[in-house]
Amino acid sequence: MSENPIAWRLGLCVLMKLLACVRHPRKSAVITIAITVAVAITVTCVWHWRGTYTTAAGEWRVVSLHDGSVIRLGPRTEIKVRYDREQRLIEQFSGEATYEVAKV
Repeated sequence: MSENPIAWRLGLCVLMKLLACVRHPRKSAVITIAITVAVAITVTCVWHWRGTYTTAAGEWRVVSLHDGSVIRLGPRTEIKVRYDREQRLIEQFSGEATYEVAKV
């Protein structure tokens, strides 16, 4: 849970805004919609920047990363993808995979 402090801060801000707007229904609705959109964008960005991909027995999967790299996962494969400003890190825990790495 402590891996993503930005998500925790965003969650606390959302909660505080919602509690502050309980007395003003119209303002509360607008802020709730804005916060929902912000949370959806944040979740999407976090999903793109960090993800675990798995396949079941007999399943093949192609994963396209946002940087243009492509990973082909064989059956019973598990990988974890993480990005930061300086590097792209892919950990393969099981199975087989082929990688087409895009030049960054």
